Amino acid sequence: MAIGWRAMTSGGQALAKRYPALQRQMDATKLTINDAVFEVLEAVSGKSIATALVRVGWGPESFDSVFSVGDFLICVRDGARVTVYSLSTGEVQARLFGHYISASAATGLLAAADGNHLSLYNLKDGSKIDEYLFPDAPVYTRFSTAGNRLLVLTAQQVAYIIAVDALSSPAGDCDHSSRSPELPIATQ
Repeated sequence: MAIGWRAMTSGGQALAKRYPALQRQMDATKLTINDAVFEVLEAVSGKSIATALVRVGWGPESFDSVFSVGDFLICVRDGARVTVYSLSTGEVQARLFGHYISASAATGLLAAADGNHLSLYNLKDGSKIDEYLFPDAPVYTRFSTAGNRLLVLTAQQVAYIIAVDALSSPAGDCDHSSRSPELPIATQ
């Protein structure tokens, strides 16, 4: 779970005071009114896991969703503009476009749908790993805990499970871009 504040507000400044590394990063940066700071909390215990300074020119309330996976903070704006940040370095790792975002720390993959297409990206650099074409639009994606399988639910309530554990090379090196997934596992 990620909680955000505008960096220059009292909430953002209070967060920086609790975390010296974040304070140093903020002090070394010429902050604008729209820069944001995020604190990532463990959902079960509420324990702080990481902090991040996000310099995107929008306040934290500008994002439709913000979540963390492993070392990555994933911010979605305008429903489909996805920015991936490294929590350890604060750097932008990737900028992508897509809906119904899901990510896996175990495999370092991010899934994003656009129309009837579902693309898989490398979280570290945003390179496209694979792409699938569905008969109708994907409306929900979710990686398994191990990250080796991806559940995709389409608008026509057809569910697919895609084995993603063997994916490691960019789509340009593969001969299966825009392929259709295997037969659905369930329909309704």
